Amino acid sequence: MVCYVYFLVKERSGWAGLSLGLAMLSKETAAFIVLGYLVYLIVARDRARVRAFIYSVLIGAALSAWWYLFLSLSRGRFISFLLGTHSEVAMFDFGTLYYFRGLGADLGPFLILAALGGAASALYGLFRGGRRLAMLPLACSLTPYLFFLLLKGKPPWMVTTALPFIALLCGQGMDAFLKLIRRQGRPSPLLQYACCWWRASFRPWPCPTTDTCSLDRGTIYEFSQDTRQEAETIDAQLQPGEPLLAYFGAGAFPNSISFPTSPTGRWWWWRRTFLL
Repeated sequence: MVCYVYFLVKERSGWAGLSLGLAMLSKETAAFIVLGYLVYLIVARDRARVRAFIYSVLIGAALSAWWYLFLSLSRGRFISFLLGTHSEVAMFDFGTLYYFRGLGADLGPFLILAALGGAASALYGLFRGGRRLAMLPLACSLTPYLFFLLLKGKPPWMVTTALPFIALLCGQGMDAFLKLIRRQGRPSPLLQYACCWWRASFRPWPCPTTDTCSLDRGTIYEFSQDTRQEAETIDAQLQPGEPLLAYFGAGAFPNSISFPTSPTGRWWWWRRTFLL
């Protein structure tokens, strides 16, 4: 999606459409950045890039529609998840402001301030400086987060598509801060203080990832740990070369259920698991 937005800025609709098609084949959440770019076109009134945007969406849809129409097993589940009607939603009902509260864990205090500075710089660039593209990182990062307010189910990985654009917004804020220092004509003390504060505010990890979201937000990490322990338990009970039956039949959450199938193996374990 970063390549998609980059090629749209360069008005190269063919490459943008190819990037969008590959992104949609990777994860449906790519559609949220398309929505963010559309909001940018409306707010910034960037008519010069409307045609490239339309062409890119058509190309991206043509490249990825075959998967969603004919092969995908989860196309209806994703839509119903967004609408809040799927049973899986109950597992991720963490409250309306869950993603915004999670920014403290995802970014840390310095990057939050940098993102706020980038947002202020974007608004100033649009309304006072006539720089339309200054709004692009803000639109592509804030639009998904505002859309997510409407979702009842909020898994941590839903926001990962927007994180690169938050990084762009943070970079925009840092750049605006350094330009302000240079204009003041006394860069040394303030810049040194800012760098020291920046370094002191960093967490052990250098950038936000799904793992940090899961660790700080608890539920998903604990669930993945339980799943791993179950898999290790199954593996420990299998004999070398013993076949295994995997049943993908969970309705609420599409995890597999595995059973040893050797007639001389662990039939009691299969029966106990089936009854549970």
